[in-house]
Amino acid sequence: MTKIHERGRAIELRMAGETIPRIATLLDVSKGSVSLWLRGIALPAPVQQIMRERAQQNRLLAQETRRTMTHRKLDAASSEAASLVARHKVNAGQALIMCSLMYWCEGAKSRNDSEFTFTNAEPLVVAGFLSLLRRAVPLDERKFRVRMHLHEYHSEPTQKAFWSSVTAIPEQQFSATYWKPHTGKSIKAGYPGCIHLRYYDVAVARRIYATARAFLAGVVK
Repeated sequence: MTKIHERGRAIELRMAGETIPRIATLLDVSKGSVSLWLRGIALPAPVQQIMRERAQQNRLLAQETRRTMTHRKLDAASSEAASLVARHKVNAGQALIMCSLMYWCEGAKSRNDSEFTFTNAEPLVVAGFLSLLRRAVPLDERKFRVRMHLHEYHSEPTQKAFWSSVTAIPEQQFSATYWKPHTGKSIKAGYPGCIHLRYYDVAVARRIYATARAFLAGVVK
């Protein structure tokens, strides 16, 4: 095909709503050549509309492709993590280190390591922390106290039952609920509120603090 014929074909394809990269691929020429051939070519309104619609379709297709790739990568990461976790059984010492690090990130710090208060709004994090703690050290379950921080749109009985189930701590050990001031923002669908979990035993608190410090100091050496 001669250059004249290629240019004529490029114009035909452009009038049919094809993009410059697509035309270059179809004619097996460079995009620079196509751009040069089409310089000054005015597109009728119907063709412009066709191109806008195709561009939108391409954007949606690209978004769907990215979502699919993201889901595949997430699934692969989840499978790898599940396989790793399944091969390792957590003993008491490892549980102590893990819950100590979780506490170091989310727990309250106090003078002389005398306070043991863990605050979080994610049920899985709270349940995981307590599971590790119970596996790591002997506990007196009666020393647990829970205080919920709720918004006015929450049902206190419903959330108390929910958090009691998550923590495996009886509702009788829940303190008076703290009601957060209304900010005027929209309601967070599914938000269970936040809880402050306290355990009244200085010896346990100091053991958790000491373990976290020792582990972190060892890592950075």
